[in-house]
Amino acid sequence: MRRYSITLIAAALALLAEQALAADDGGRPADGVKLAALEAIMSGTTEPDRRTRVAITCFRTGERISGTNKICFYDCLGSELTITIKSVELCALAIHR
Repeated sequence: MRRYSITLIAAALALLAEQALAADDGGRPADGVKLAALEAIMSGTTEPDRRTRVAITCFRTGERISGTNKICFYDCLGSELTITIKSVELCALAIHR
């Protein structure tokens, strides 16, 4: 049986927590996320597989009208994202990036 350091396990769990935002509709992490986290633990690294893309859900934090445009503001895991749309359109409550 392999032994893993606490640091490695904590880093792998942190990776899983970050990527769990790509959860499927049932609220469980998507299979690709589970597989990436398991591979990270077994290989002894926490670097994500470069072939695996994870969707992040961004939630609307506000909006502002500027001329004929509306600027929608979103929070994506602590990073701000803005999207510009027509002023008569509605900002989506959440978007996937």
